[in-house]
Amino acid sequence: MPNLTAYLVLFSWPLVTVVLFRVLTPERALVWTILGAYLFLPVRPVIDFPMIPAIDKSVMASLMALIAVLLLRKGWGTAKVPAIAGAASVGGTDFVRRNENVALRRESSGVQVGQSPIEAISGRSRKTQPQDRLLSKGWLIAIVLAAFLGVFATTLTNAEAVPAGPFFLPGMRAYDLVSIGLSLGITLIPFVLGWLFLGSPAGRRTLLVAFAVGGLLYAPLVLIEVRLSPQLNTWIYGFFPHSFAQHFRNGGFRPIVFLPHGLWVGIFLTLAILSSLALWRLTPTGLKPFLRLRWLFLAAGLLVVLVLAKSLGALLIAMVLGAVVLFGGQRLVVLVAATVAVVVLVYPMARGMGLVPVEAVENFAKNISPARAQSLEFRLQNEDVLLAKANEKALFGWGTWGRGFIYDDWGNRTSVTDGAWIIVMNGFGWIGYLAQFGLLCIPMIRLAFRRGLGAEEAFVAAVLAANLLDLIPNATLEPITWLAAGALAGTVLPQGINEARAVSRRQAVHVRRDLREADQTQPIRRV
Repeated sequence: MPNLTAYLVLFSWPLVTVVLFRVLTPERALVWTILGAYLFLPVRPVIDFPMIPAIDKSVMASLMALIAVLLLRKGWGTAKVPAIAGAASVGGTDFVRRNENVALRRESSGVQVGQSPIEAISGRSRKTQPQDRLLSKGWLIAIVLAAFLGVFATTLTNAEAVPAGPFFLPGMRAYDLVSIGLSLGITLIPFVLGWLFLGSPAGRRTLLVAFAVGGLLYAPLVLIEVRLSPQLNTWIYGFFPHSFAQHFRNGGFRPIVFLPHGLWVGIFLTLAILSSLALWRLTPTGLKPFLRLRWLFLAAGLLVVLVLAKSLGALLIAMVLGAVVLFGGQRLVVLVAATVAVVVLVYPMARGMGLVPVEAVENFAKNISPARAQSLEFRLQNEDVLLAKANEKALFGWGTWGRGFIYDDWGNRTSVTDGAWIIVMNGFGWIGYLAQFGLLCIPMIRLAFRRGLGAEEAFVAAVLAANLLDLIPNATLEPITWLAAGALAGTVLPQGINEARAVSRRQAVHVRRDLREADQTQPIRRV
């Protein structure tokens, strides 16, 4: 049972949000309003009012971020992002921090602030040109509209009661339509805010720095629980958010800190490691060595903490994607992230068609740990049963109230939902799955077909890919996931530079032609 401190901390977050937006830059305030709540607010209490979504730390953070943007930062985001930003390509470890040098390049080229190169050449104003983003406004509206229409269709197709042993689960009503619609809208707030306000290189870099610093702040707390057992929730907030037995592993303890489960701690440390490696790649080599190496040292320290946290899946993701971020060029990083996005988007279909090498994964787990293999086998068996149930209503799902779960003859629930993908598929079918996961995956896939984008986009895509991979076995779909996805989807495409290059090429052709004609008309000089 949460104590008074838990309630006070939860309902003091509006005041914390005001302070953040008063003392920090808008991008940092937005990121830390959501990330800070995720890391340090208690999982409980949950205030459940009729019809409206239950108020927990995720809802609190999303609503406070939205209100702060609307009230405290009027006019923020109306300034156009320079079209040149994000256009430099990257290779190896020699990354250029474009947002520091863009002003100098504009001054030397005669381009004014807020003006793209093509505008400087043609005299056209940026104000009359709409911004093109990685996920355009049309795409965004279409996908979000599909998600809400899917909720409406799910409600209409689940009006009947469903037997659960000797009991019956109620059918869905208009009440559920309003409640689920509001919940979906609040869930997507971080995505929309990231899409609107973090689409610049500076915004995405702010996100990477916040993840890395968040990992640094969490590391001592993780080490305390590794040594003393996961007790911080109990000591500070008066409750333990999960089963304590699941956090005793291999003769030691798996930390939980203030997150729902130790698995959440593991994947956040992975995101922090990847962000630290990305910042090492992004920091110019010309600065003092420590300013660059600090990010590498932080990544190494967080990796040690992740090993001690005893989260094997997160560790494997960190090792694989960490190597890609550390040694891969921009194109490789983007292609790996896009591949992960495609796999996650089609995973339910591949799982149902038997294309996922389940036996090979189980054998790999057995070679590492029989206990881990047994846990994985239990998950996969539940996925098979739940996926078969979901296929009975494949288009719109079973809705809420646990209608899509499996029950025994006494009404006890016998199925366990672990992965976010099976939760969405079971509840809202293919329409809901493609809409929600489409917002997460489509920008990463589109990024693979773009040219001229910068390093921040590639690295945010890698960080997001790590979280997406973890959504297959776990339900770690949190506001920080949506915020990172929105920051990537809101990337302003550098069309101004492409147009400028085209104009420059045409001008160069004319100059070369004029020179050739001048050479032909000049008299031949005899020496």
